[in-house]
Amino acid sequence: MDSSHLVSRQLSKESIKAHNRLSTKALVIASFLVSMNIVLTRLGAIMIFGGTIRLSFGNIPLILSGMLLGPVAGAMVGFISDILGFMINSHGGAFHPGFTLSSVLTGALPGIVIMFSRKDKLSTLNVFISNILVLAIVSLGLNTYWLTHLFGKSFFILLPTRIVASTIIACINTLITLVLIKNFKQTNVINFSINDTTTNQDLLYVISFVLPLIGIVLGIKNNNSFGKELLSFSFKILVVYTLIILLFLYNFGYLTI
Repeated sequence: MDSSHLVSRQLSKESIKAHNRLSTKALVIASFLVSMNIVLTRLGAIMIFGGTIRLSFGNIPLILSGMLLGPVAGAMVGFISDILGFMINSHGGAFHPGFTLSSVLTGALPGIVIMFSRKDKLSTLNVFISNILVLAIVSLGLNTYWLTHLFGKSFFILLPTRIVASTIIACINTLITLVLIKNFKQTNVINFSINDTTTNQDLLYVISFVLPLIGIVLGIKNNNSFGKELLSFSFKILVVYTLIILLFLYNFGYLTI
């Protein structure tokens, strides 16, 4: 065997070792953000107006996960955070897959924002856009709608008070996220090229993960034979897809840190 083959083999082994270290680093960051979300959302939250408004800063780690790790990892951080968080502290409420979908989107939307950003991925503008999207689509839109299922109140009855509280929280979240992003950029914690972490294919992954969650919500809402079949089918698809994504995240081959 000539020297060129020996060198290439050694380089290959070194790249594999480096790749494994990077994967571990990314998973540690994701795990830390999951823990941070659970503490802020489940243990450090204040429920007001009969449980229709939750004052917490739990969206911050989810938004960070999307911006730092990409939309797929952000979606998974949101999914795992909601499931584990509900098991730890449900705040006395029933499980609703709609809030799981909201948590997934809270992590995915910032990742989608930076995916379509051509310049500075962690810019102030992207932080503002990410928080505004989460506020409008998730907090005021989806979460208010899910609450109508739990409390039996009209969407527009719940919305006014939620607009005030959610907007205030979103402003604070934006300021804190900006400070954290600035500190992240000044350290070697996330010294990876985000350009390499976000591809158009990531958007397809997020969509295909969100669709079964929507199916579960519609299945629960429609209490008939079709709804039960849709619920069963969507749940099976979600379980299979979750296992595939977990394996994908374990390898984390699409990240370059």
